[in-house]
Amino acid sequence: MNQPDFSLHHVALTCRNLEKQQQFYEKLGFNLQRRYSDAHCSIIHMLLGSFCLEMFVFTESASPILEPKPLAQHLKQPGWQHIALKVSDLLAAREWFINEHGLIPSEIQQGRTGIQYFFIQDPEENYVEIIQA
Repeated sequence: MNQPDFSLHHVALTCRNLEKQQQFYEKLGFNLQRRYSDAHCSIIHMLLGSFCLEMFVFTESASPILEPKPLAQHLKQPGWQHIALKVSDLLAAREWFINEHGLIPSEIQQGRTGIQYFFIQDPEENYVEIIQA
């Protein structure tokens, strides 16, 4: 039997404030593709190229919100930790976040795998890694 032709379709993110999240990711170049809403939840799909970010907000929370972990600690927790977006000029991207959006990115670092990166956080403190590729 041949292996199925897997490719990435989307990553899902549950939010507290869908509108703020949508505005933030629009600043990063994501475009709204589709919206769904019913009495239980609202869902949006946002595209960046062929990458889809699916965001949910539920009318009733399933569990208490966990305290966010500092950047140095979040990678040690089991499970998905962040999404990474690539840019051609890491320094220019970092300056853009500071000057155009008032965000304070982490310092540019050299990763163990040789990739340079920095992190920002979205309005709900989810980590977004920016890498130079």
